[in-house]
Amino acid sequence: MTPRRRVAVSLIVTALAVIVVGLHTVQRLSYWHERGWAGFNYIAFEKSASGKNPLSIESGRVLIVFPGGAAYRAGMRGGDTILTINGTDIHDAERLDAVDRAVRTGSVVDYRVRRGGVERLFRVRFQSPLVETRTQISSAVSLVLAGAFLAIAVLVLWQRPDDRRAQIFFWMATVGALSFLVSISSAIDASNLRGIISNAPAVVPLAAAASLVGMVFIVLTLHLALIFPRERAILVRRPYVLRWVYALPLFAAANGAVFASVAFAAASPRYRVFLDRFARDFFWQAALVFAVVGVLLAVRLSMAARAEGGSALLRRPIQTILVFFAAIAVAGLLLHHANKGAIASILIVLAALLPLPIVFAYPLLSCISLFRSYREANAEERRQVKWPLWGTLIAIGSRVIMFVLGMSVGIYMSMTKFASLNSLTALAALEYVPRLAYLLIPISFAFAILKYRLMEIDVLIKKTVVYTILSGAIVVVYLGVVGGLGTVLVDMAGVENRTMVIASTLLVALLFVPVRNKLQFLVDRNLFRQKYDYGDALRAIAAETVNAKDETRFLTFAAEKLQQVLQNRFVAILVSKDDEFVTAAKIGLPDGVVGALRVPRSAASADATPLRKINTARVVPVHTDALIALGAKLSDRAFDDEDSSFLESAAGQIDVGLDRIRLGREEIDFEQARQVQLTLLPREMPHVEGLDVHGMWQPARTVGGDYYDVLKLSETQLAVCIGDVAGKGMPAALLMSSLQAAVRASAGEDTSPADVCSRVRRVVLSSLTGGRFVTFFYCAVDIASRRIRWCNGGHNPPVLVRADGTVVHLSDGGPAISRLLRDQPYTSADIELRAGDRLVLFTDGASEARDAHDTQYGEERIASLAVANRHLDARALVGSIAASVSAFSGARAEDDLTLVALAVTLPE
Repeated sequence: MTPRRRVAVSLIVTALAVIVVGLHTVQRLSYWHERGWAGFNYIAFEKSASGKNPLSIESGRVLIVFPGGAAYRAGMRGGDTILTINGTDIHDAERLDAVDRAVRTGSVVDYRVRRGGVERLFRVRFQSPLVETRTQISSAVSLVLAGAFLAIAVLVLWQRPDDRRAQIFFWMATVGALSFLVSISSAIDASNLRGIISNAPAVVPLAAAASLVGMVFIVLTLHLALIFPRERAILVRRPYVLRWVYALPLFAAANGAVFASVAFAAASPRYRVFLDRFARDFFWQAALVFAVVGVLLAVRLSMAARAEGGSALLRRPIQTILVFFAAIAVAGLLLHHANKGAIASILIVLAALLPLPIVFAYPLLSCISLFRSYREANAEERRQVKWPLWGTLIAIGSRVIMFVLGMSVGIYMSMTKFASLNSLTALAALEYVPRLAYLLIPISFAFAILKYRLMEIDVLIKKTVVYTILSGAIVVVYLGVVGGLGTVLVDMAGVENRTMVIASTLLVALLFVPVRNKLQFLVDRNLFRQKYDYGDALRAIAAETVNAKDETRFLTFAAEKLQQVLQNRFVAILVSKDDEFVTAAKIGLPDGVVGALRVPRSAASADATPLRKINTARVVPVHTDALIALGAKLSDRAFDDEDSSFLESAAGQIDVGLDRIRLGREEIDFEQARQVQLTLLPREMPHVEGLDVHGMWQPARTVGGDYYDVLKLSETQLAVCIGDVAGKGMPAALLMSSLQAAVRASAGEDTSPADVCSRVRRVVLSSLTGGRFVTFFYCAVDIASRRIRWCNGGHNPPVLVRADGTVVHLSDGGPAISRLLRDQPYTSADIELRAGDRLVLFTDGASEARDAHDTQYGEERIASLAVANRHLDARALVGSIAASVSAFSGARAEDDLTLVALAVTLPE
């Protein structure tokens, strides 16, 4: 289903629900308009010998007299005790039921009341509750709240039809609206102010329905809290948690409906006989059937648990709950047959009521979830979460406080002999506070989901309230000064001409315009003052640069500090990527702009089309190929010189932070590359009689792609190779590993060096991009035939030093491995190997090492040093060349130093 179709279906379902609830509300209001009420209620218990119930509260005692109602006007007060109604004893349920059916709006009912030991008669004319001011105010408040809930729900869903959070929010707000519509009639139904209590009214099932709607609202609120601003970790790990969130209220509602029906039947004489028969004939049979079903479900769950583990029970909440209640039913049956029916009944009642406390905990769980989301959120998400967190906390807190206060007032009124008008008025007022506070829940969630101008809450308050008050005060003072001073000057001058009076007043007004403007400026500046001054913000950003390792987190932190100081609408920091700037961090903009907002490098200004679309007021460049885009100030004032100086300093700090992060990332990259290279180098040299081989790789501060290897081809042959991969870091190291794998797969006793180079090139070529290349030298030394065959692929020519001091440079072979020269062939060359020969292979880390005067070490020095030390073994020869290079460069190596030496140790 497409998002727009989903919106259409949701709106149609909502409209139908509103129509049904509206028709029901109209029907109930019409019922009460016709039936009327006296405007008071009283306590009704079964008549006992003492006339009192177990709580020692007298039956018939008036609890609440509605202020301004018919009973109140007739003189009845709280604390009175009702004896008879139209001559019928209040405990005679059947006759009182007939009185109740006969009374309509406009009927006059006689109440015989005892007050202070004296019996009195009050004649009360019943009237429609719809004419009561309190009812009208309550209904109007409910209608306004329902309309607000619906409007907010439609707005959010219309703006974000494909957002799961918006969809859950829509149904939460819609259910909230329906609950307010239901409350218009249920408030009258539940008030019990008719003044005649006979059979239990239809209010019981209606109240149960209203409670069900409220229960759905708190369930959806918890669902939204669990996925806002993103799914909580518990949902990612255990998706079945949401099933439990909905399953528990489902059973609580079922239990509530059963008990409401039982209470309704128990309170009505006409249904009490049926209830007794049901308890006697059908209840335990139904419990037996339920127990059998539960056993079958338990068997099924045990099979699932065997296949899936213990989590099978958690994944099936409805079946698990049914099995739990079935177990209670089995226990109840056993106790019943053991003649312990009372205990069985208590057990079943307690089990049925068990889900209710869990459901009542849902608002608390919603607050906890939002609080945890706030604690674990990043800077941008915290700006979203704090709105619904505070809105939900205030709504639930006010509900709890007002409930406690209402209960306290009710208990006080029931325990005293009268109910004062002030107490009744306070009790009525307490009803509206939590209802109005509940409006904060959809407003806060809607604001957070839409993220409209994500401004600070205190700035919003100042902008809408304090700013208006102070600005108005300045205008009043200004007009007062102008008018008052103008009048004084006119009186002192004795001017009576009307034209002169007007002119003089205007002159005074013009003189005081600069003063008024200065006062207005001070108000604006103080209302939108920096929460952190410039110095604090710069120090905070500087401190973050020391430990910053993640670029996105650092830039988000910097953007948050900039927005807090400048109090502007948004901050976005864009970093360079290829030929454009891409958003890396933002505060005050939708999530979709990250990575999507792109600005060409050639048009990096506030006039660039992408930046103009988001109403960018200013762009500040950052030296490290980045820029800061700023929205206008909330005060609507332009950025001044002080702001500009701060932004330049902040850009410098951000530049330093980015440099540190990138250097740290490169160091990690280099270290990883070094570890890869170390694993590719030979750990020990293969042994061939008559040949002595030694190699070394001394990494520099930066990592290159130097490589060498020594392979044993046969009992008389060794393959020696060396290479240098252009580039540094992990890419060079990975290419080096590819080179090693290609060499080891290609080298063989009968394979010519030229064929090895050709095969290696075919493998490595696919990994070369851009202008990258690889230099490579490969030789096979055969001690049996005393010959060396080689192929040089663009590498520094190795030096072959004879025993008599003659030097041969092994340069024959072909080009370096690159895409540009991929079609040029390789050729092999060979030369006689004599006793006492020394072969030295090296990379440019040796030949291109520089001294303090920027002079290169050079290949000639390597050859001369090899000649001078031709009597040394391979290890000593490598050590002498390495020491010479290090001494020449002053230990300031700019590249890896890689050397391999081979010595022929056979006699002549």
